Amino acid sequence: MLPASEQQGPDCAMQSLAVMFTDMAGSSRFAERFGARAALQKRKRHNGLLLPLIEAHRGRLVEIVGDALMAVFEQTADAARCAIAMQQRLAEYNTSDDVDVGDLEIHIRVGIHTGKLVVYRNGDHFEVAGRAVNVAARVEAANGKKTDQILISADAQAELERSSEFQTVPLATVKLKGVGRLALKQAKACCLWVWLLRADV
Repeated sequence: MLPASEQQGPDCAMQSLAVMFTDMAGSSRFAERFGARAALQKRKRHNGLLLPLIEAHRGRLVEIVGDALMAVFEQTADAARCAIAMQQRLAEYNTSDDVDVGDLEIHIRVGIHTGKLVVYRNGDHFEVAGRAVNVAARVEAANGKKTDQILISADAQAELERSSEFQTVPLATVKLKGVGRLALKQAKACCLWVWLLRADV
């Protein structure tokens, strides 16, 4: 379990964490074409491939909503490495013998933001709230919701700059509702391309 800091009460604490959202691309279209049962099987395969990677990178799954995942990490670098591992795992899966048609391929988008959250704990129940959650969700959905990308906020970038593992180059500036203007950058890490959002505000 992630340790609490700045304790606010017996089951409530304020923490600075990296929030990661993922979303599977094309899931609604797949369900319309092949039906709910096939969509459910694809979602189960998606979860089976990705959920173990969250734990392996010292993260905690917060919520599963349909084909979207939300997880938190103490270290932004762990979140970034997890996101990269997810894209690598799916790239391997999509070229494996388990996938004989393109419609069975699984592609995701990932967004990461680092900020302060209110963390609620009550036994096995774990919940987070705060602006950082909204920002992370907006980051994931930015850049036209392109598949196979990883988007990272400026606050997350500031944490990653402590290591030479992640390198970035400018791309563009976008404006996200409720978040502000974001300068889009591209980073390369572990032989995969990572998209980086840098806040202008």
